[in-house]
Amino acid sequence: MSSPRPETVSDCSHCPATSHRLPWAEALPRDGLGAPVPVTGGRGYLLACSACESRWFLDHEKQQLFRVSQGPSPLLEAWAAEPQRPPAAILATLASIGATQQRHWIAAGARAVPPHGWHTLAFPGQGRTRDGRALPRVLLRFQGLPPIEKDSKLWGEVLLARDLESLEPSPEALAPEVRQVSTLHWESGRGLACTPVLAPRGRRMSLNWTVHFLGKRGVVGQDLVLGSEYFSVPRKQFIIEEPDKIALVVADWDDGLLPLVPPKPPGLPEWMYLAWREW
Repeated sequence: MSSPRPETVSDCSHCPATSHRLPWAEALPRDGLGAPVPVTGGRGYLLACSACESRWFLDHEKQQLFRVSQGPSPLLEAWAAEPQRPPAAILATLASIGATQQRHWIAAGARAVPPHGWHTLAFPGQGRTRDGRALPRVLLRFQGLPPIEKDSKLWGEVLLARDLESLEPSPEALAPEVRQVSTLHWESGRGLACTPVLAPRGRRMSLNWTVHFLGKRGVVGQDLVLGSEYFSVPRKQFIIEEPDKIALVVADWDDGLLPLVPPKPPGLPEWMYLAWREW
């Protein structure tokens, strides 16, 4: 997990639930939602509450319902208007970056819906928007869900794949296998999911939860390698993700990118092997 889950949404007697997700079958008896409106490209359906104007997303198999916005959202409307696929030039660079795979936070505990099972594939790099803005830290994330309103409060900005002109590897991005271990690492204590890593000259550091970028203390992400043994460092020295410094770019799920998820590194220590228990 790269970020804490948002708080529970406000109550509305006309909405299907006060939580941010529920099975579609449980929502049917409620009368607040209008008819499902198909999203362009067969990616699912959007619904709106007649009372509070919350926007809900229903997957293409009509299994799971997610509250994605607490009101009208221009970003959501733009996402729904056309499929979100990056330019071919960007797709060609993804193999050199490598993917980080994890389950979307809003779908924790939700029934898996094929083909993505609510996972995301994230590619960290540096890029440029179609209007010429440089983005020092970009996280291009392929997912079966639309952009979620709460993400806009977490990340530096949220864009769509159509907005991205170019993406290149960044020296601040961690290696794929390091990112993946930090993503799948189990919680060893309250708020702690530490992955020991080594910087140049044997300097010991610890990633807490998922980390995609590092550029501080004289170390950049590409310098880090997985530690061969477990060690601890003072909590104040933990490296954590800084989403407010990252531009999240949402793209549609693509099965063809799954081979870019790193395999379990050979010789992975037994203590770290548990991090791959879901793999």
